[in-house]
Amino acid sequence: MSSFESGFKTEERIVLTSIRINLIMETVKTIIVFKVFGEEMKQEQEIKDRVLSIAREKFFRFGFSRVTMDEISTAAGISKKTLYQLFGDKEHLVRAVMKMTMKEIESGVKALMQDPGIDFEERLKRLMTFMGMKLSSIGETAINDLKNFSPGMWKEVEEFRRAKVLEHFGRNIEEGADKGVFRRDVDPEIITLIYITLIEKLINPDLLSRLRFSPRELFEMILKVMFEGILTRSARSAKVGKELLPGRKKTGGLS
Repeated sequence: MSSFESGFKTEERIVLTSIRINLIMETVKTIIVFKVFGEEMKQEQEIKDRVLSIAREKFFRFGFSRVTMDEISTAAGISKKTLYQLFGDKEHLVRAVMKMTMKEIESGVKALMQDPGIDFEERLKRLMTFMGMKLSSIGETAINDLKNFSPGMWKEVEEFRRAKVLEHFGRNIEEGADKGVFRRDVDPEIITLIYITLIEKLINPDLLSRLRFSPRELFEMILKVMFEGILTRSARSAKVGKELLPGRKKTGGLS
């Protein structure tokens, strides 16, 4: 018994003890409630992540309009009611999938740009490979579908690509040009657009099924052509030699 409680009568001490016990019980209840709530939130997030992963794989492969909410709920092992409770409707699910994808791209690009252990050329190659992997996962059907199914979301994707992706590519190329690694007579935005267009057109499931190359082999070939061109080393040397002949104006070719 504390010195504070010793000044109270027995009945009063009983009341104080009862109040203390009630407070302890309420605290325990609160802790249990928060723990249970935290577990439920964790489980819900795990279900959301699973649904988003499954939905993205199906959406990007078959298109947004062809994939039904029934198919996604069945693949995720949940009821359609739960699926609608988690995401509202199909359009919100599509937006969640694209938001997740853009977040992953932004994080990946940021990590590459901040890596001090790689030079400009290697960083650009890794950026191109990373972006190529992400872009190639979205089939042409899905891209066209998104434009029609959710034009507002497509606008966000386009703005994101210009604001984030082109910005990082351009910055890396400009920094490389300042260091004498990359040419100055080629616009960074044009280089990026050429690469993205190549990826979108070449690396998609429909075309890959008709080619004898794997996605990785296509990536390597695209990068090789972009960084080295299609001329042999001797042909490049001869071209540069001709441009440097007396009386011939240099055209700002290969450097």
